[in-house]
Amino acid sequence: MRANKVTNEQPLKPIPLSVSSWNNLVEQNKLIVDKTAKLGQLVTFFDYVFFSRPRRMGKTTLCSMLQELFTHGDQHFAGTAIYGNWPETQTYPVISMSFDGIDCQNASTFEANLCKIVIDAYYDAGFKDALKLVGTTSFARLTSLLKGVVDDNDQELVFLIDEWDHPLSKHLDEPQLFASLQSVMAKFSGWLRLQNAHASGRFGN
Repeated sequence: MRANKVTNEQPLKPIPLSVSSWNNLVEQNKLIVDKTAKLGQLVTFFDYVFFSRPRRMGKTTLCSMLQELFTHGDQHFAGTAIYGNWPETQTYPVISMSFDGIDCQNASTFEANLCKIVIDAYYDAGFKDALKLVGTTSFARLTSLLKGVVDDNDQELVFLIDEWDHPLSKHLDEPQLFASLQSVMAKFSGWLRLQNAHASGRFGN
């Protein structure tokens, strides 16, 4: 049987294996299934969003897309449904964190590394004074010091957290370690809830 001739078709785009950055997907012209129309609805109707999906289902890419949209608007989304339809009329500092691979062999190590992740996220979002907090290993101390980093900035913040459950799900079969890590996560969650005065409060996982 002779194969069908394919004419007047665009070359097939490569599947984006191991590429989770939105800008990299665009720059490398990877295959994208456009579901961006839903992002407008997401930010219009919800202030707090938690995604619970299996691994390798696009959560990291979703966080990358939201970070780009909140930080720069829809300029890098030409050709997608959200282009020209992004509902936000201003940009925001995005505090973007990932707990994937964080060292949590014990509560102290986890807390110190959590502090580092938060400091780095604030620095990357443009709060350069966060660099002064490097070396802080107590989360309670860090949250107190962070007030001085953002107090002079009345702009709303957006929080995106990827792999939120990693520290706990990795240690489900270690009850004592799980409980100690959970206590640190409780401090983090409590602090996050208090950011309402500064944050738009969008979460990704």
